Amino acid sequence: MKIPLSLLIFFLLVTKSYQKNPWDGFGLALIWPPGYCASIGDRCEESKVKSDFTIHGLWPFANSGAKLRPGRNSKTYQPIPKNSPLFNPLTANWPSIEKNKPDDGFWAHEWNDHGRASFTLFNQPQYFTKALDLLHRNNITRVLQNGGIARGRQYRDTQILDAIRRALNVNVKIQCKEKYLVEVRICFDQAAKAMINCNTKGITGQCPKSFTFKSLPAYRVLNVWDFGK
Repeated sequence: MKIPLSLLIFFLLVTKSYQKNPWDGFGLALIWPPGYCASIGDRCEESKVKSDFTIHGLWPFANSGAKLRPGRNSKTYQPIPKNSPLFNPLTANWPSIEKNKPDDGFWAHEWNDHGRASFTLFNQPQYFTKALDLLHRNNITRVLQNGGIARGRQYRDTQILDAIRRALNVNVKIQCKEKYLVEVRICFDQAAKAMINCNTKGITGQCPKSFTFKSLPAYRVLNVWDFGK
């Protein structure tokens, strides 16, 4: 039996509509190292803490909040060699600041638990490259500084959120722990290109009404500058 062309086109369109990506967007989770370090106490590797936001992960999300599974044909984490052009940027911008948790193990966790879910869009090198690019394009350290948010002071959640909204023109999520700001989470579209509002169950964040935007200890600031060395 010959199928009419119009019916064939209809079936093709219906089939294509069900072949969409399982994720609705991406969340770029950025750690504030001084706050995170203060929240975990003795488990912090203080020598690796710097006064600039670093990457926690790039997380594909479903608006429903459902956990996304790794792609069927995606490969588990492949160690990044030291001579790779990604190694130094990741070491500088995606460090693990917990003792006995090496950077490579952190990267492996983020790729296996999150990156593999978007494997049809990004392979492993592309995933890490995209996260680094989004970090540099959205300098939250500078955004907060320009918004009058000073380190070492207490703020209401609305003050931090409003400062970021004025600069980026989107709503973000913030995460606190032990009354310290530890993360800022920015949402992007399905292609991880355009920023969108984080009005979704897929990327969450919770802070008390008042918390501390912690600064580096004074002795660490001296070590960072090292008097011109």
